Parts: sequence; structure tokens; C-alpha cells
Amino acid sequence: MTFDFIRASFPEAFSAGSLPNAGREPSVSPPPALKNFVPRQPETFTEAGIEPRVLLPLVIRYLYQHGKQSGLNVSRQLRLPLNLVEPTLHLLRSEQLIFPKGAAAGNDFVYEILPKGIEKAQMDLELSTYCGAAPVSIDQYTNSVFRQSLRNHRIKLPQMIKALSEFSVSNLLLSQLGQAVNSGKTLMLYGPPGNGKSVLSKQLLKSAHTNIWIPRVLSVGSEIIRVFDPSIHQELPFDQAHTLPPGFEIDHRWVYIQRPTVVAGGELELENLEVTQNPITRILEAPIQVKSNCGCLVIDDFGRQRVGINELLNRWIVPMDTGYDYIGLPSGRQLKLPFDQLLVFSTNFTPNKLTDDAFLRRIPYKIQVGNPTVEEFRNLFFDRAAKFGIALEPGVVDYLIERHFETQERELRFCHVEDLLNQGLDYCSFHDHPLYFDRNVADIAALNYFS
Repeated sequence: MTFDFIRASFPEAFSAGSLPNAGREPSVSPPPALKNFVPRQPETFTEAGIEPRVLLPLVIRYLYQHGKQSGLNVSRQLRLPLNLVEPTLHLLRSEQLIFPKGAAAGNDFVYEILPKGIEKAQMDLELSTYCGAAPVSIDQYTNSVFRQSLRNHRIKLPQMIKALSEFSVSNLLLSQLGQAVNSGKTLMLYGPPGNGKSVLSKQLLKSAHTNIWIPRVLSVGSEIIRVFDPSIHQELPFDQAHTLPPGFEIDHRWVYIQRPTVVAGGELELENLEVTQNPITRILEAPIQVKSNCGCLVIDDFGRQRVGINELLNRWIVPMDTGYDYIGLPSGRQLKLPFDQLLVFSTNFTPNKLTDDAFLRRIPYKIQVGNPTVEEFRNLFFDRAAKFGIALEPGVVDYLIERHFETQERELRFCHVEDLLNQGLDYCSFHDHPLYFDRNVADIAALNYFS
């Protein structure tokens, strides 16, 4: 049975236009009453941006792995309405891969995989074991990224103050960070270690405090790429009763998540920036820059990656300029996807020691996170001691600064405060002493910590 016959048999599942890139806006856009992006359940294959044949391997793998299933269960697995799954089931029946074993509620059937279908499923499993939600088209995903871009969301100083309230941050630094987040452009945080660059980088998106939708998987021809990663993305409930107009159904091929912050450290390699295949499941995984779209991508400890600095910057110089990345697939194909996130390089090196001006001019925000002043150190010590429930001997902070920093010509770092207080906690706990940080405890803490 041909695809044209299936189209004729299920005309309500198709709309005018060629597939898969003729999808109408309603499949991924809300009605005019809604300002924010919300994916709407598709009513036709054109709206879904896919063809029935794209679903064939998903259905056949699912029935092979889970046994007999009703058409409704198949539609739930693919997260598509039943009227879009039925043409695929009809096509599989016509090719004698599955058979309706019995009736189910609502004019539905229970389907069983046939020997020919088992053979086909086993062949498909050699390519990929994925049999979850149906994919979203690249066009629809691109539309969603630019509609939900961080650059469309503006924050103000009070939001930045609230997001970084647990940190000792100067007014100047707050202003600089807020401007960088509002721009949605590349940012470099640099300065001595121990002053909170990495922690600040991970907290920046708390100021935005908005959530986004991402697809579970994307389709590229017959290849499916997984985008939603539970180890990175935090799925959230979506209260549609108070947000959407009556009759608006969510497209559950999409997941509602917090704006993601993805962190890559010294382990980063160039292969992490391309689509990779899990050697066990053979499922294709999107690279980190795709998983961080509409969020933040932190390259931590920049300059100490396995990949060279210039190699990494050369790889991203075009995406940083254009907002698009050309990503390689294991099959050798290249895929054009949005490159749209707050890209943060966190480094202990000064910018001019990392690379040349040609690269640095593509990083519009270069912000120094310096050492604390004596006053900032002292105030932070009092604040953290109170939170830890540690009583301080009068004058002990000035003693600590003079004896173990100024006399030793040692620089103050923000990290020293909690690290030294934790040393005091350990000492008092071991000796069963009250939590009291005096000169004796300060000397022991400094001795242990600074060696």
C-alpha cells in the first residue's frame, strides 16, 4: 500500500502543503491571546511537521519491546493524538508487520507484531533503540528557540540583587552582570581563583526566572536526535487551566523546563559540540550548545580544557556572530541549528593572555571578579558566622586578617571565609567545644588550610 493511498484513506490527518516542512504556525504557536510560546497539539501531519512513515520505526520498536498494545497506548507513547497514529498503524497492517488481535474501547484495536514485523524491528534496533515521543521538526524547533530567546527577556537591578543575594557582590559587578544577561551575548568572567566566578555563572539565570518549552527529540530525515536530558533539564508542571484558553491542548512532544544552565569544565572536547551516538542505546544525543539553547552555557575553568583555546573559539566564531551553528552528525551530514544562549567563559587568566583581539572582540562583556577588600572580607565573615551559628571572639577577624594574610603577604579571597569557618566547625566538633571562633581556633584553621 502506498503513502498516497494512506493519505486518501485518512484525509482528516493531512492538510494542504508538502511534508514535513509545511507545518502551519498553530502547531507550535499560541493563538493571539497568548503572549508566550506554548506548543499546541497538532491536528494534522502538516501541523506536526512529520510524515506517517517517520513514525513507522517508533511504533514497530514499541510493539516489539512491549508486546500487544492498543492504538491509544501507542498514541500515548508517541505523544500524538490517535488520529495521527492510526494512518501509521494502517500502513504497518498493509505491509503485514502488525495485526489487530482484538477490539479495544472507542472503536480501537489491540495490535500484535507479526513475524515479519519482528524481523523489521530487530533490524531497526541495530540503528537505534529509541521508541518514545514522536520528533519535532527542525523548523518548529528553530521557531521556538527564537521566540523564547533570553534576549527577548529583560531583567532589572532588583531581580539581579535577589538572584545573587547570597553572595557578596559590589554594585558595579551587579550592574555589569545584569547588562550581560540582558544582552544575551557572550560573557567572560575572569580573575583569581576562589572568588566565586563559577558559582556566579551558575546563578545568573535565576535573575530571569522564566521557563521554556523544548522538544523531547528532533527529526532530521530518518534520524532522531534527543534534546531533552533529565540530567540537565528540570521538568516542571504546567498549569494550563489558568494560562491557556478553553480548548487549547498542549503538544506533549514538548517538555516545560526551567531555563537550563549547562556547565562544561576541563573535560570538554570538540566531539562534545557535535551530535553523538550512545554506544549502548544507539540513540543520537544533541550537543551541549543545543541543550543549553534559551539558557546559559558555562565553559568553566576556561583555558584548561582538553581542546585548545583557539580550536574551541574557532569552532564557535561563526555561531557567536550569526546565531546559528552547523553541527555534524555521525552519518556525516551537517545540521543547521540555533545557537542562542548566554555563553559564559569563566577563567583564572586575564583575557589578553588567553587569545588575540580578533576573538576577544566577539566577547562583548569581559568582567573582572576580583579579590574582596578588607571591609568586604570582614562583613562576609560576620555574615557567614551568624548563618553557621558560630560565635566570634571580639577582634578575631582583624587578628586573622593581620596575622595570616597581611603578615604573610597573602591575598584575601571570598572562598577563604567559609573555608576557614568550616575548619573552625570541624575543630569544635571534634573536641566537643562550643561553636566559638577565637584566636586559637583561627590559628589552627589557618595552619590546616594554608599549610
